[in-house]
Amino acid sequence: MTLPPDQMPPPRPASRIRLDSRDFRKLRRIVGMRESSSSMVLSAKIVLQAARGETDQEIAKALEQSPEYVRDVVERFARSRFVSLENKPDFLPSVAAPCAPLQAIHISLTGTEKRRLNGIAQAHTSEQRMALRAKIILLANLGMSNCKIAEELGVDVKTVRKWRRRYRQGGLEGLFDGPRSGRPFTFGAGARHELFTAIVGPPPAPYAAWSLDLLAKHLVDKKLVGSISVETVSYWLRTADLKPHRVRGWLDSKDPNFRDKRDKIVELYLNPPTDGVLLSVDEKTGIQALERVRKDQPAGFGRLRRIEWEYIRHGIANLIASRNVSTGQIIHELLEGKNDSDAFINFLKKLMQLHPEGKLYLILDNGTTHCSKKTKKFFQENERLVPVFTPTHASWLNQIEIWFSVLSRHALRKVSFSSLDKLHERIEAYIELHNRELAKAYEWSTKGKPLTGASARERRRRRNLSKESRSAA
Repeated sequence: MTLPPDQMPPPRPASRIRLDSRDFRKLRRIVGMRESSSSMVLSAKIVLQAARGETDQEIAKALEQSPEYVRDVVERFARSRFVSLENKPDFLPSVAAPCAPLQAIHISLTGTEKRRLNGIAQAHTSEQRMALRAKIILLANLGMSNCKIAEELGVDVKTVRKWRRRYRQGGLEGLFDGPRSGRPFTFGAGARHELFTAIVGPPPAPYAAWSLDLLAKHLVDKKLVGSISVETVSYWLRTADLKPHRVRGWLDSKDPNFRDKRDKIVELYLNPPTDGVLLSVDEKTGIQALERVRKDQPAGFGRLRRIEWEYIRHGIANLIASRNVSTGQIIHELLEGKNDSDAFINFLKKLMQLHPEGKLYLILDNGTTHCSKKTKKFFQENERLVPVFTPTHASWLNQIEIWFSVLSRHALRKVSFSSLDKLHERIEAYIELHNRELAKAYEWSTKGKPLTGASARERRRRRNLSKESRSAA
C-alpha cells in the first residue's frame, strides 16, 4: 500500500560522517572493551549513530545527553578521527585526561636542529613518514601536548608519544627506522668481506671496471657461494655505501712554488697595480663550427626542445683574448692560422698598441706558446710586459677561463653553424655585446675564495635597467 505524499515520513538526512567497515569494527570494539573509559564508549556510540544518519536531537535523546555535547563529539571526530576519542572534552566530568601535558616528554631544539627538521618537513622530496615525524618534533618544541599534536596532524596519540621519545633518546637519528632482523642470512660474512676487498682493487684483465655480474662471478669462482644474484650484490654495496660505478677526477699540482705563485696572483686581484693595467690572457682553441643535419624542433607543451645529434663539420676557430681585471673589458683576436708563439706575440703587440702607457701585467698559464723561447725573448726585449704565471695545473686562477665558460654557455652551446664565418660572426657579436652591456669586474666570495663569479646583486640590478641605461653605465 502506498501512502499519499502528505503522509510520507520525512527523509532521513545524509550521514555527516563517512566510515568504512574497518572504522565500524574499531568503534564497536571500543564500545565492547572493558578497558575503554566511559567517555570513550559514549563518544564511540555517538559517532556510530551519527554515521547512520541520525540527528543530534535523536542521538541526544537516545543517550541522554545534550545536543551541544553530541554536536561537539561529531565535529571533533570529523576533524581528528580516533584521536578525538582519547582526548576528552574539557566540560566532561571525569578523571584526569589520558594526555595531560605534564606527562609529555620535554623537547627543546637548537637553531640548527630547527633548520634541519624544517628542511625535512617542508621539502617535496622528503619521505612522508620522515616529514610527519619532523612535524611532530617541531610542534613538541612549541610546548604542545601529545593529544594536541595528534589532533593537529591527524595521527594516533601513540605515534606522537613514540617519536617524541625516540627523538629525546637518539636525536635526529632516532627518527629513522631501526634495522630489522628479516630472514636469516643465506651467505656468510666471508662472502661480504671478499666482495668489499675486491671492489676496492682492480678488476681482472681485460675488464676496466667492476660490474655486478663480474662481482657475482668473482664470488662463485672463489667458491665462497654456489650462486648469488646481482640484486644481492647490489644490496651489499648499498648497505656498505660503496659506489664502484662512480668516479671523481682530481689533479694534483706538483709545482714546488705553488703557494707563492698563487698568493702573488691573489694579491694582484685584490690590489691591482697602479703603474699599469692588469690583464688576464689565454687562448680558447678548437671551437668547432658544427651544423646540425636537420633543423631543431622547438619546445612545446610537455615536450623538450629537440636537437639533431648528427652534424657536419665546417672547421674550427681559435680565439685569443685578454680580460681587463678591473673593468671586465675584452680584447680579442680570431686567429687565421694555427695557434703558435708568433700568433701570441702578435697579440701582445696589439695589446701594447691599445695600452700605450704604463706596464702590462699579464696573468698567464704555463701553455707552450706562453713559455716558448721566442715568447721569453720577446718578454726580455719589452720591459713593459710583466708576465705572472699561474702554478702548474692551476689555470683556474686565470680569470679569462671564467669568461671563456660564460662565452660557451651564452653564445656557442647547442647552436648550429652553417659555416666557419657564422661562428666567427657569433663570437664577434657576443664580445661586442659583452663590452657594451655585460662587462664587470669579478668579485671575491665572503669566504675569501677567488673567482666565484660576478655579484648576483649587481647582475639583478643591471638586468632591471633599460637598454639605454646599461649602455651609458
